[in-house]
Amino acid sequence: MGKNRFTMGLLIIVIGILLILFKMDTFDFLFDFSWPFIFLLISIIFHVLFFMRIFPSGILIPSGILGTYGLLFIFLHFTQWGHLQYLWPVFILGVAIGLFEFYALDRNHEKGVLTAATVLTIIACVFFSFTLLYTVGIYFIAVVLILFGLWMILGRK
Repeated sequence: MGKNRFTMGLLIIVIGILLILFKMDTFDFLFDFSWPFIFLLISIIFHVLFFMRIFPSGILIPSGILGTYGLLFIFLHFTQWGHLQYLWPVFILGVAIGLFEFYALDRNHEKGVLTAATVLTIIACVFFSFTLLYTVGIYFIAVVLILFGLWMILGRK
């Protein structure tokens, strides 16, 4: 009983010290930097457990989603989240990637999985094109109009 009490007492002391350190914001920088990597870590763990045949193939869908979102969050974290207004279709694309992964690696996949993944990919691409048109499209239209105007002025004799 003495060794058990010592271990429990030591564990309680460590928890108390960690609580004080968290309250003093000691770990804030570490957590602020590393939280997007948690998504990637979970995705990698799911993939490893699938390939070790511990988890069924259905785990590939959330694994693909979490991996995609993890990469997105890492990029956004290092760019101060300013690009989310243009990259939000990645959330739709993440589901499509998870479904594509399931389709590619599951031997008993259903035919509707590929259809759903393709439809989601097309939707994400359409929304990406809308955001691209909104951001740089007006410049493209302006250049085309200027060139067309110049052609109308200079092209006729």
